[in-house]
Amino acid sequence: RGITITSAATACHWQGHRINLIDTPGHIDFTAEVVRSIRVIDGAVVVLCGVGGVEPQTEAVWMYADRENLPRILFINKLDRLGADFERVLAEVHERLAPHAVVLQLPIGREGAFTGVVDLISQQALVWRGEEEAGSRGQGTASADDPAVGPVPLSMQEQVAVARASLLDAICETDDMLLEQRLEGGEPDAATLRAALRRATIAGRLVPVLCGSSRNRIGVQPLLDAVVAYLPAPVDMPPVLGFLPGDAEEVIERPDDPDAPLCAAAFKIVTDPHVGHLTWVRVFSGTLSVGEMIYNPRADVRERVGRIYRMHGNQREPVDHMAASDVVALVGVRSAITGDTLCDPDRPIVLETFKFPEPVIAVALTAASRDERQKLRQAVGRLCAEDPTLVSRFDPETGEQTLAGMGELHLEIAVDRLRTEFGIVPQMSQPQVSYRETIRQTAEAVGRYRKQTGGRGHFAEVYLRVEPLECGQGVVFENEAPPSEFPRDFVRPAEMGVREALEKGIIAGYPVTDVGVTLLGGRFHEVDSAAMDFQIAGSMAVRQAVRRAHPVL
Repeated sequence: RGITITSAATACHWQGHRINLIDTPGHIDFTAEVVRSIRVIDGAVVVLCGVGGVEPQTEAVWMYADRENLPRILFINKLDRLGADFERVLAEVHERLAPHAVVLQLPIGREGAFTGVVDLISQQALVWRGEEEAGSRGQGTASADDPAVGPVPLSMQEQVAVARASLLDAICETDDMLLEQRLEGGEPDAATLRAALRRATIAGRLVPVLCGSSRNRIGVQPLLDAVVAYLPAPVDMPPVLGFLPGDAEEVIERPDDPDAPLCAAAFKIVTDPHVGHLTWVRVFSGTLSVGEMIYNPRADVRERVGRIYRMHGNQREPVDHMAASDVVALVGVRSAITGDTLCDPDRPIVLETFKFPEPVIAVALTAASRDERQKLRQAVGRLCAEDPTLVSRFDPETGEQTLAGMGELHLEIAVDRLRTEFGIVPQMSQPQVSYRETIRQTAEAVGRYRKQTGGRGHFAEVYLRVEPLECGQGVVFENEAPPSEFPRDFVRPAEMGVREALEKGIIAGYPVTDVGVTLLGGRFHEVDSAAMDFQIAGSMAVRQAVRRAHPVL
């Protein structure tokens, strides 16, 4: 389908800085990848389509980022496509995402004529000409990645002046000294503006907006410049907070310092066919070398780290140690699940766990043969361990194993992985609905059981009331019968009869739930009454009462 379905990690170096990158899917079915990545990053580049603009999933991701107070940059991509409209997408951003978003660049040209951007702070035009034109300029080091820097096009000068004035006003409003200078008619220099914009971006007061076409390499270099210039480095972030295992009241902090005790968060679990159980972690503080012990407070387990890898997409680069700010994968930490804290055994800490959305759709999985049932159960268990938004359940009422996820595509990918990675081809079907019956109003009834066989007879009378309860309360039985009318020895048999009748169902054969049953009284015979008689009478009474109480499925 040409879309990202799992997060991938890599790193690059730009202007003397190392940038750890985590690429996450944009499809709503794979929200879990976004949620767990947001918790372990310091800043984000939110990529929007110049044609599609702000989509519902964009708003969902933005909400998760707001929850974590995550500094962000917006990049409006694909401006070379037919139908791309920078102004329309920017208006959607201001209306639905961030009213405080500020434009740093304006596009030069539209759709197929899009060739570059104007930098509003430096007031320069950056134009990308392609490989052939870059080589024809006679610059040995020139390439399609390097823009030609020139003056602002005459046709855009008025538009650039208005946009730049708006940008300077927004930046200066975040700094009292700059605002005073602006009101006096002065203009801060470019370095001062960039420093103020960095502070405002990290504080969440402004969101820089850039644009380009990554496929044509337009705007990629300025975007990397903006990542370095405006998004925070790990040392700019406040210490991560946690608590002492077993004592949630004692708050502990870990600064981004290699000399501090080790603290890392496991944000992804992957089963690799070559190295086995891989635990992706973000290291917040401290260092760890291969062969050293690590502690998992949730499982109360100490484990030895066998190998450490830097991940570059599907490629693994073995390293000897990890330190604060690193994003690496560990081999040997088999107890870890998504959201676990991994720390120094002598200085334990527990970070806040991840909160994932609930699954919204399910399918029933049936193994092709009896021999594959256990294999299917184990394979599904491994998928669920990797993806917290996949939930597997076995329904004892229907005898089915169900797999629930965030959408049809999510489940389709999971079932395809069962086939390609585990060699299992289960049959998929809609899960059988396990209905329940309940009532909508209060009703009373009398159940009378009388039988004469020629010898000792049978007699019991049960008087009771049924009433609807809140969803999830099940069946609640209470006894309010006077002991003179209803001896205690017969209360338990009457309750058994009531519960058996409700379990078998009244109108369609499905269990009755969320019903309160109150025993009000009854009659008995000193000779002919027995426990079984009251069990039968209780069953008869509750059936009559439920039918009168407007039962529903």
